[in-house]
Amino acid sequence: MQSMTQARKNRPGWLTLILRLFWAAVGAGILGSAILTGYLFYLFQDLPPFNGVEDYKPILHGQLYSADGTLIAELTNERSVNERSFPTKTFPG
Repeated sequence: MQSMTQARKNRPGWLTLILRLFWAAVGAGILGSAILTGYLFYLFQDLPPFNGVEDYKPILHGQLYSADGTLIAELTNERSVNERSFPTKTFPG
């Protein structure tokens, strides 16, 4: 019987090259997967928990109109930035 080292020495050069390229691709795939997994964990660490998404209750607001259909006021519990308080023309682009 041949030992493993003798079998490797008797292998043709093209087969050795193909095996090295195969194992290099497997290693690169594993390394790339690990890097991608770490990057995704970094990106998604600030997301709310799923129970926060399931129990989401949006802030309700109302609009008060006059008899002729003119908007008098907007009623809300939360302050938000709108075009009247922060014009979009101040942004470049």
